[in-house]
Parts: sequence; C-alpha cells; structure tokens
Amino acid sequence: MRLMPLNKMRLLTGLIIGLSLLGQSCTIADKQFEEVLNSPNKFHEKEIEIIGIIHERPEDNAIYLTEDSGKENAVWVEYLQILRMINSYEGLDGSKIKLKGEFDKNEKGHLGQYSGTLRNAQIVDVAE
Repeated sequence: MRLMPLNKMRLLTGLIIGLSLLGQSCTIADKQFEEVLNSPNKFHEKEIEIIGIIHERPEDNAIYLTEDSGKENAVWVEYLQILRMINSYEGLDGSKIKLKGEFDKNEKGHLGQYSGTLRNAQIVDVAE
C-alpha cells in the first residue's frame, strides 16, 4: 500500500475545506432568499442580500429563487439610478447573481405578480 505524501494530503485537505466553505456561503444566501419569501414582514424595509436567477426581460425584471421558480418565488428588482443610466446590468438575463438592496413587501412589481421589490439593488456578484 502506497501512502500519499504529506504535502499532497495538506493540499487535498485544504481543497476539501475550501469547497465546503464555498458551498456553505452560497447556501446561507439562498436560505435568506427563502426566508424573505416565507416571512416578508421580517425583512420589510431592511437591507438584504439574495442569490438567484436574474430575469432582464420586458415586464419581467426580477430575481428568481431557482431557474424553475414561478413569480410567486421571485422579487421584482429596481436598480440604483446609476446602474440604470450606464446599463451595467444588461446581458445578465438567466445568470446566477447576488444582489443587495432594501426589501419592500408591499410593492409587488409589474401587475403585482411578485413577492416584493428589491429597491436600489446593487450587483454584488455574478456567477461565472
């Protein structure tokens, strides 16, 4: 039986720990999105960060919990004025994205179809 050299073992251990932590950080943000959808009163007028699938389509400017989610599991997105001016969010349709902004449970987006609105949204991260 051959043993793995110590430096390779450390590298492998570090890789496993790093991937575990990365997975946990994504899970925490996704969990917050679920909490916002399930308990909108708790997050009303508070700054939140959520990860989901962005839709940049006519009459569907929202972030969805998953690719298969309906509008009941989505939040309408209103970007900061500067982002609208420079169109820095265009070309992201269908991307997994992390946004932060102020959640408003009363504003339901286009035709009142969404679970709320993320006001002054800022792009935190876009998945590659």
